[in-house]
Amino acid sequence: MSESGQSPSKLLSETQSAGPTWVRWQIVGLLMAYVVMCHFNRISISVAGTDRIMTQYGLDEPTMGVVYLAYLLAYTLCMTPGGWFIDRFGPKIALAVVGFGSAVFVVLTGVSGMIFRSAEYAMALLALLIVIRALTGVVSAPIHPSHARSVSFWIPIKDRAWANGLVCCAACLGIALTYVIFGFLIDWFDARPIASGISGWSVAFVVSGVVTALLAVVWIVYATDRPAQHRLVNAQERQLIEQGDPYPGSEPDAESATLAAAKETRVGTPLADSGTCTKVSLLRNRSLVLLTLSYAAVGYFEYLFFYWLQHYLKKVVGLDERDSRFYATVCTLSMGAGMLLGGWLADRSQARFGLRRGRALVPMTSMILGAVFLGVGLLANQVWWVVPCFALAMAAGGACEGPCWNTAVELGGRRGGAAAGIFNTGGNVLGAFSTVITPLVSNSEYFNWQISFGLGCVISLVGALLWLGIDPAERVGESDFLGAMPNANLPN
Repeated sequence: MSESGQSPSKLLSETQSAGPTWVRWQIVGLLMAYVVMCHFNRISISVAGTDRIMTQYGLDEPTMGVVYLAYLLAYTLCMTPGGWFIDRFGPKIALAVVGFGSAVFVVLTGVSGMIFRSAEYAMALLALLIVIRALTGVVSAPIHPSHARSVSFWIPIKDRAWANGLVCCAACLGIALTYVIFGFLIDWFDARPIASGISGWSVAFVVSGVVTALLAVVWIVYATDRPAQHRLVNAQERQLIEQGDPYPGSEPDAESATLAAAKETRVGTPLADSGTCTKVSLLRNRSLVLLTLSYAAVGYFEYLFFYWLQHYLKKVVGLDERDSRFYATVCTLSMGAGMLLGGWLADRSQARFGLRRGRALVPMTSMILGAVFLGVGLLANQVWWVVPCFALAMAAGGACEGPCWNTAVELGGRRGGAAAGIFNTGGNVLGAFSTVITPLVSNSEYFNWQISFGLGCVISLVGALLWLGIDPAERVGESDFLGAMPNANLPN
């Protein structure tokens, strides 16, 4: 008998009748908080650049674009290695690296402005910012593959597109909050300088870095890679998570043993011994390659807005600093709403029309609508016309995120982290160059800001067409790795 006078069997019966615990959604909530902070730190440099740095140091738009590009190039180049890191060490460790690493370099971004305080040191500041932002990109690379991998471990398969949509929506929330909160911090510390000559934007970065470190502490204390490792998850929740999963069982030891058996069976096969060869094999997956190219179009479309929307509203539409921040926030929040709706619609579309057609319906439709709304918004300069059209375009673009991430992890199977890394690399290649291409085209002799934004329409339409060749059930690459297993239980 227990201290309460109840037998263990009775306590077990009452626990079972209570139903599954909700730790899975608490993990999703933590992932959302992580993504909010990561994207806040990513876009804060563009807010500081638009509102202070370019003016304070006499830097032009293409030069400032190089600072943005430094982060995105390093982030992109480290994406696939980051996917391997996730598969090797798990998403918990990967996200801890993201949190603590980005906290350090965000603080150093602010410190650079404290060291070089005037236009006299503009080139020194520029060089230092390029290095620091590149290193921030390196440590931030695993953020989205990690979140997608965590969702695949923690959420039932029928709800994964919705869960991925939630986490991707958090990215938009983080970006939207950057315009308001980071802008507020800049203004606050400019009005109350901590020392002579230290700009508010420098202190704002230090504050952001400290908050990021605190969030990383919460993650490392509470989160686990798998439900089976978490002390608060009951048997009902584990059973619910595994229902319909093509890889039943959440025990990491069991999976490690299975993969070890496959490796031992295929002695001498480079694929079994090399993470690099596994990624090369995944590149033979036609659907994964097409999905990567399509997501590159999504990346260009989104980064176009993330880094230059506020500037477009100030320079082309003619809004002041306060209004440009506000409307950029509204548009970015609309993208977050689109991510939520897109994930929800993708799960239901797949249930009704089947895996291949149902999965493709939402991203194809969304990318076409995004191109249409962006094109319409570029036809005028009135705020009442531009902002609603841009908001709808961003919402449509955001609707792609949930089904795209869900498909990437599924195409990788047990190599889901590596597949997500490959996929997100493509998503950031074009996106990274949009930070420089956009101001270069807009400042050229024959083009303008409308034309440079209009490139996003064409690229989005091409990305939509690529979905005609994507089959979420394709397993080229993973089957090479697990083919020797007698009961690989690959999804169909």
